[in-house]
Amino acid sequence: LKNLKRKILLSIIDMININEITNKYSARHFSMDYHTADPVPWIALPNFLPDELFKKLAQQVEDIPKQRWTRFTRNGSYMEECTNNYGDVAPLIRQLNLEMNSTEFVTWLEQFTKESKLIPDPHMVGAGLMKSYKGHSLKMHTDFNWNEELHLNRQLNLILYLSKEWQSDWQGGLQFRNLENTETVAEITPEPNTLLMWKYHPKLRHGHPHPMTCPDTVERVGFRIFYYTSNSTPEEKPHRSLYYEDEHGNPVDKK
Repeated sequence: LKNLKRKILLSIIDMININEITNKYSARHFSMDYHTADPVPWIALPNFLPDELFKKLAQQVEDIPKQRWTRFTRNGSYMEECTNNYGDVAPLIRQLNLEMNSTEFVTWLEQFTKESKLIPDPHMVGAGLMKSYKGHSLKMHTDFNWNEELHLNRQLNLILYLSKEWQSDWQGGLQFRNLENTETVAEITPEPNTLLMWKYHPKLRHGHPHPMTCPDTVERVGFRIFYYTSNSTPEEKPHRSLYYEDEHGNPVDKK
């Protein structure tokens, strides 16, 4: 049984080649569109994952039992959320999460966005899977700015859309208002296998405020992951590991 589980795990890991995925969207060729977008830097990258991988991920969302999902209903909004308690029934989604927290992926994000020293959140505060249905909406809002679990400042938002199908006339497009909140300046249709990335801004109001008109059999599904930075300072003078002692027995360094 252990050998079988190991074989399954290795096959899952082999299926997600994060370098191959990110090489498709190199910073050199695509980041200019991100940095020149309005009202904040943002970009939607279509067909982000290999088609076979995307289909398996979308199917695993349906394998997560109903009792694992919680309801979000603030100010008339509605969506169901599953933060990170799905690894036993959706191992491929869990592995994707790990890959999106990896050095390789974070380095790609830093090169793409020109944000330095990005930190992923292993606790997935406010992140993870989300889904909603016909008639539901997400009211316009600004995002939380502080991760209390890690004491970090929010910098970057990603949503990978995992709906099996979507049409723009079903509503559900994520709207960005201008920073003065006088008009909608962008609307991103949650097309299957699209990665949406945008820089956090305290005045960016966004949402999909109109009731969705998709068929009863269609779900609007996304996987959210956020990245942070720290403004902390060292509690003592930084140093490497100390292997020597001075005449008083205190740890010291030697060149």
